[in-house]
Formats: sequence, structure tokens, C-alpha cells
Amino acid sequence: MPLSNYKPIFHEIKKSKFLRIQSLVLFITTYIDWTILPFVTKLEGTYLPVYMISFYMLIGALDGFIQPLFKNIKIYNIYLFAILLDIIQIASYYLYNVSITLFTYVILTIFTIQGITFEIARIHTVDFMQDESVDLKDYLMIRSFMISSAIVQAASARCSLTISPKT
Repeated sequence: MPLSNYKPIFHEIKKSKFLRIQSLVLFITTYIDWTILPFVTKLEGTYLPVYMISFYMLIGALDGFIQPLFKNIKIYNIYLFAILLDIIQIASYYLYNVSITLFTYVILTIFTIQGITFEIARIHTVDFMQDESVDLKDYLMIRSFMISSAIVQAASARCSLTISPKT
């Protein structure tokens, strides 16, 4: 794909300070999540009863009911909360040494709250785009680009950690 197709996307990022922050937070959050996602998925199947996994999925599906409660919140606060969740997520790795089951529940709780948070942020993005005159297509391409980049880089990092040369 020609580099010229990416120029409008990066031009939009340069125009908006908030879009730079949002793109970076989205990339970091996705990278962290996808680095540990296979690990947590294995833990879910090993340490959690099936009904608990279904319970977390049900909680995650409640975002449509929760969104009206945050109608007047500023999008900046939503992303600050997402960063705080990432910090808590990273700090929770200590729990792995304490109790694997507790660690699994904490990580799943954080993933669920993050999912709801990003659904709320998606709604508030419309206001931000109107305030900063960001084109919808460019925004969606930036979002997809950041998520794809983070997933590919996280997968690459995970593969390089699991594949080691024979000595």
C-alpha cells in the first residue's frame, strides 16, 4: 500500500493534540491487552468456572445501559481512566505470585471495565470530532491503524519471547 494513503491519516493526528493522545492510549492499551490475552485466556479455561466467564461477558454487554450515566463526562476523563486501568492492570501482575485465581479475576474485571470504558468513549468521540473538525473516515482509519499496529506488534513480541534459538 503506498505511503501516500497514510499521509492524510497522520495529518489529522498532527492537527489535533487530543487525537494524538487518544491514538497513543489506544495503541498502548491494545498492545498490553494483546500481549497478555492468550495467557489470560488459558487461565480462564483452567481456573475459572464456565459460569464466571459467562458472567463477565454479561457485565461487558451492559454498556448500553451504563452509557447514559456518563452522558456529560468529558472524553479526556474517560481516557485518563483508561490509563489508570492500565496502571492497575500492570500492578496486578504481582497477584500472580499470590493467587493465580485472584489474578485471573482481577485481570478479567479490568478487561471488562476497559471494554465498557471504550464503548462509552466511542459515543463521546462524536463531540470531540465536531469540536476539532476531524473527518469521520480519517478518525476510523486512525483507530483501525492503531489497533492493528498494536496487535501485530504484541503478537510479534509474544512470538519472539516464545521462540528461542537452540543453544
